[in-house]
Amino acid sequence: MCGKRLASPSGADARELLETLQRADATPLVHSPQGFRSSFTAAFQQCGPRGRLLLRRMAVTGMDRIADFSAAALLDLPCREALETIRDLRARLLLEPLGLGDDGRYRYQLHQLAADTLRARQPADFDLSEAEADAWGPEPTRAARERLIGAYTWLAEQVAKALSHTGDGFDRTSAVPSELVAKLRLTEPDMPQAWLEREREFLLGCVWLAGMGGHLELGRRLARAFAAVCLVVRTHWEEWGEAVRAQRELAEAQGDRHAVAMALLDESEYAGSCGDYDRGVGLAEAAQAEFDQQGAHPRWLARARRALGVNLQRKGDLDDARRELAAAEGVFAEHGQDWWRARTRCNLAEVDTHVGDYAEAQRLLEQARDAFGDEGDTDQREYSRVLLAEVLARRGRDLDAWILLREVRERAEQGDRQWYVARCLRAMGALHSGSLEEQYRALAAARAQSDDSQASGVAAWRRVRALRRSWSYRSRAAMLEEAIGLLERMGDMWGVHWTRLTLGRIQIRDGHYSAGARTLDRATEGFAQLPDKLWRARAHRIIAEELLAATTRSEAGRQSLVAGLPVRLGLGVSTPKVRRPIEAAREHATKAFTAYAQTPDHAGQVHTQLLLARIARAASAARDEIYAPLNHAESLAQRHGEDRLAREAAALRRAFTEGEKQEHAEVQEFWPIS
Repeated sequence: MCGKRLASPSGADARELLETLQRADATPLVHSPQGFRSSFTAAFQQCGPRGRLLLRRMAVTGMDRIADFSAAALLDLPCREALETIRDLRARLLLEPLGLGDDGRYRYQLHQLAADTLRARQPADFDLSEAEADAWGPEPTRAARERLIGAYTWLAEQVAKALSHTGDGFDRTSAVPSELVAKLRLTEPDMPQAWLEREREFLLGCVWLAGMGGHLELGRRLARAFAAVCLVVRTHWEEWGEAVRAQRELAEAQGDRHAVAMALLDESEYAGSCGDYDRGVGLAEAAQAEFDQQGAHPRWLARARRALGVNLQRKGDLDDARRELAAAEGVFAEHGQDWWRARTRCNLAEVDTHVGDYAEAQRLLEQARDAFGDEGDTDQREYSRVLLAEVLARRGRDLDAWILLREVRERAEQGDRQWYVARCLRAMGALHSGSLEEQYRALAAARAQSDDSQASGVAAWRRVRALRRSWSYRSRAAMLEEAIGLLERMGDMWGVHWTRLTLGRIQIRDGHYSAGARTLDRATEGFAQLPDKLWRARAHRIIAEELLAATTRSEAGRQSLVAGLPVRLGLGVSTPKVRRPIEAAREHATKAFTAYAQTPDHAGQVHTQLLLARIARAASAARDEIYAPLNHAESLAQRHGEDRLAREAAALRRAFTEGEKQEHAEVQEFWPIS
């Protein structure tokens, strides 16, 4: 209230107001032991019955912030009339305006002292009439809580319907009576994601209110809708986890086995997104068993198999993952579930990317992209384009990947899809600036040849100069730092560690070895804190690959000065400059192989054995030390039907053999035996 006085255009200044407040005769309420309570009582008694009832119900339900729809639910009035009551309380300084939110709604706040006072006092303390005192009773308060939960459930399901394309029927059946929606004049949020951002704490609060009050169906539906929206926008990870756990607890309390199976499925999705793949597999298998026991529709069994396949793939069990995902895709195709079929194709593409079949991965992602476009799901369409860009980069098309990612990032920024922005930044930061510039120059040269304009070469040079700045080391490192900040704010710690791993890679690749080593250590420590064994192994393997590649590039530059000698496969370890990174690479590769051995990822084990062979060759190790991991890799690949990896092992052996012959010839040429 003092702040309001000071903010007014006329009246006492700060010094005069302070002097007045210090005088007991001028401000007895301030100096009385019961000063606030007396002052509040006086202001409260001046309100109308509706205003007093709203403040009381805000206090007992824990609603310290209010908007028109929540006030309408508490008062059982249309939103417009509830808003008039709010404005009257604001004019009496009993509610503080919080302004217009980015979802287009005004909100107001009840002070904590006022809420505490209202919870502690009874109608008689305010000399309320008998009729008004009855409205403070337990039964009217219980009914107000139920209306509040119902309003939030209806609104959350409207948001889920707008943002989620899973076909879960949020709009087909409602747990909220249509009469309540009509009486309160509820309308679906105009900006669903912004509304979620503003109301997520109260959404979860209403879930727990529902559980405590015995409104199990309302609470479960609310938790499920909230979890569905979190899955789409990929934000608020802590709240997402609370929602899926609450959904299962409420479903179990209901005794509805189908609802329990759906909750298990949603919890499996969350566990896999957090890197807890063992738990994700267990939850998906439990959901599948529940659906099977109930004789549920085949599409539910297919969704359980897809969730199982996704977690198996991320766990490294690629053969079983492909089997489950392929079976799920077949069921979705049979039953016309085009959205789910497209999503499963994205998952199959990730399996193909994992084993190195990039052409098939690209084909599947292009099909999924088009299907999501036909379904009108912009978010999933853009996500499939991010995956497609990453596959293009693996196929050596860095420039195409950069252009695609830049376009997706711009759209995500316009739609405030921060997780998608972070994913684009991470993928863009991982691209090679040298490859980008080389491919752009080739494209510019080709266009210049087909262009009669004399200025085309100059224009191309200017474009290259501008683009070089955007994909320079400094620019890409800044992208990755920005992505880390975004993901930390969202609570996506798995994404933070992955992005930090990418940052460490480009730091080493661009010659910032000390900074890169520190960043990579933080990434591996982060993965060690998660239950994700596979990415722990991948992190060590990636570090070893980057250390070996950096040493090879450094030695290649030195050897290029020696009489045109070709770069040898064996670098030798005679100098500390070469020895230390090679030894570090061997240590990380050994840790990677040990970690891979604890997973079913045979492809990862083969890749790591090939890497150990290359490191041993680079260190000029003994012949047995070079060929033992190479032979083991080829045997393991053949045993598991990984023909491409087996051919890669055989090709590496031939390269080593040819390298030995070449080095012997060089010794004879430059240091002849007399």
